[in-house]
Amino acid sequence: MKNIRVLFVAGALVLASAHTVHGATSAEIRFAKGSIAEKISAVRESAQGGDGALCAHALDFALDAHGVLGADSDLELLVKTAVEGLLQTGMNRDVSARLVNVFKLFPSEPVRSAAIDCFLRSPSAASVSLLNGYVAEQMQAANKDDAVLKKAVSALGVIGNSASFNVLFVADIGDMWPGQSAALQSAYGMLSHLAEGSILEILSKVPMRQKLRILRSVEQNAAIPQKIKGAVAENALAESILSVKDVLAQEKEQVELQLDSLRLLADYSWTRAAGTVGSYFPIARAEYESGVISPEQFAEVIYNYAALSSSESGQLLSSYLDVLNKDMEEHHAPDQPVVLAVINALGDLGDKTAFEYLLSVPHLGYPESVRTAAKTALAKLKW
Repeated sequence: MKNIRVLFVAGALVLASAHTVHGATSAEIRFAKGSIAEKISAVRESAQGGDGALCAHALDFALDAHGVLGADSDLELLVKTAVEGLLQTGMNRDVSARLVNVFKLFPSEPVRSAAIDCFLRSPSAASVSLLNGYVAEQMQAANKDDAVLKKAVSALGVIGNSASFNVLFVADIGDMWPGQSAALQSAYGMLSHLAEGSILEILSKVPMRQKLRILRSVEQNAAIPQKIKGAVAENALAESILSVKDVLAQEKEQVELQLDSLRLLADYSWTRAAGTVGSYFPIARAEYESGVISPEQFAEVIYNYAALSSSESGQLLSSYLDVLNKDMEEHHAPDQPVVLAVINALGDLGDKTAFEYLLSVPHLGYPESVRTAAKTALAKLKW
């Protein structure tokens, strides 16, 4: 009986040491009474036990103490320990709001990186807005990329919104952080389904060189849906030809934008752009005849134009073959890549409008390869 009484008393003492009359744990007591080092130890112990309440309390303490202590290394360690503890124990929206303030007040890389991990675990509109603003501020200040920026970019790819897309996209096409280019493209690629209108708006506002950068970035990004890529290529072609008044006065990037846009439209079978492509063909012809683009480049234009066939394609290419035939009659032999492209394209289109002009080819002194192509094309015409 005496042994039982001793055990009962010992157990009571253990319970008393763990809880006050108010039910506080020993970790909470040490946190309330201790130095910052002791608070850190108490928070770590509480988190290891699966209780995140003391972690949240530690953030409140640190946010209040920051006004007095400022960028104190011990205080930052307490914050880092508390944030890492929350990753172990879980978070609610109230804690998420505290973490936004922690990110703002404590600029150290370990604290901010841990806070971003928490944002990923439990995202909120406030945390996404914070990261959008952070990346935008780094961009506006032309700050170098670092571990926190890299983590923020990656996080926005997962939890971001359409505003996140805009920030990341502008940073990439503006070549703000060349070392982060792949990370930026991966992140905004995952958000592109939210932002087709944003891409087209940005495309319409930037100089020709950046339009070309946008087109190529969108083309190469596997995460961007093809319907967005097609719309970007269509708009890029339309904008690249809209301002053409003198083909010789065009920027090099403007010509490249036309050629790349048309190639992509053909690759995507983007027949919706047939009207725009039809408007471009006479410009491309003038560029070829002025030496702005090579015979091989113009031949590619012809093939891509025919690939997006419209009701006018056969007639236009038939008329152009008539021009080439007349040049041949006058002993001005057309460039072979161009005449072959026209003949092959007419065969692929199968438009019987081409019959008369194809029939003339074997009698005009063209090389054998051209004459053979014309016979093949004739056999493909649809009657």
